[in-house]
Amino acid sequence: MRSLHIAVTAAAVFTLAPATADACSCIGYDLSWHLNNSDTTFQAEVIVEGTIGMTNYYGVMVHEVYAGCIAEAGHYAVVSTSTSSASCGVDLDVGTTYVIAGTSTGSTWRGLPVLSTSLCGYNTQVSMLTAAEEDFLHSRYLSCPHLGIDMCTDGSPPYACFVDPCLAAPS
Repeated sequence: MRSLHIAVTAAAVFTLAPATADACSCIGYDLSWHLNNSDTTFQAEVIVEGTIGMTNYYGVMVHEVYAGCIAEAGHYAVVSTSTSSASCGVDLDVGTTYVIAGTSTGSTWRGLPVLSTSLCGYNTQVSMLTAAEEDFLHSRYLSCPHLGIDMCTDGSPPYACFVDPCLAAPS
């Protein structure tokens, strides 16, 4: 009887156990979703990287901002992520320029904003963007009154009207 109990238990464990265990799983949202659901979306070149504990930190130079008022074009920021891909950490390459959808950590490092990102975020090399994605990014309206920013992301002035001000602005 005891051997039957052990056999049934072992069969149940092996039958019900998952074949693989994935700690990081993400839903594949598109650029539009990430832009609308992140604190900031920006284009930046990775300048330096470092690790403290289980977190990778990347010093980045922000080239363009597409959404949010945390990162500023022409300024530096810090991007943090887990060191482990199992914890959704992402590897960024020094010298490479990315479009990053980041979330504010609410902290700063030496006066620089610290943003977090993950494998589930939008972290795409600029060279890999499609023409449609580039057009989308350059057709956004960006308003950061405390920074004196009120413009379309393509650099054109917005028009105050009832349509998307960046779509109505002349090229």
